[in-house]
Amino acid sequence: MDEKLAFLMHYNNGDRKHRDDIVHKTIDFYFDKNSISIIGIENFNTYTKIFTDVIFAFGITESIKLQSEYQPIYPFYYNYHGRVQLANFMFAMKGKYPKIMELLIFVAKKWITENLLGQKSEMTASSHADELILLFQTDIFGVINPGHQ
Repeated sequence: MDEKLAFLMHYNNGDRKHRDDIVHKTIDFYFDKNSISIIGIENFNTYTKIFTDVIFAFGITESIKLQSEYQPIYPFYYNYHGRVQLANFMFAMKGKYPKIMELLIFVAKKWITENLLGQKSEMTASSHADELILLFQTDIFGVINPGHQ
């Protein structure tokens, strides 16, 4: 498992002992101590946090530090879970049908699951471009009124 997690974290180079130490610290930091296995859908959100930190947060933090020496920087953390979530749509894209059909299938399944069955999606995430729907008016997603939550 150590080698797989190290590979996923882009930390598979260098001294093996140091790498294993980093991987064990990562497991201790992110995963529940009572977890039987760190592989499985039940840890989807945990892996999302790891990848966010490794792939995005570290680089963003370093970039902010460098750029803020020369100009004001206004970073923001977007984690609003709205009606339209690009990440959930991307998970639904299988490539079996034309994209418009897959979009319609996704919307129909989501509506049936939420409105008829009363269930919420297990995988909810904010992703790139989700905030654009709130920033810019589009006819596709309807009107967003001031004070929308």
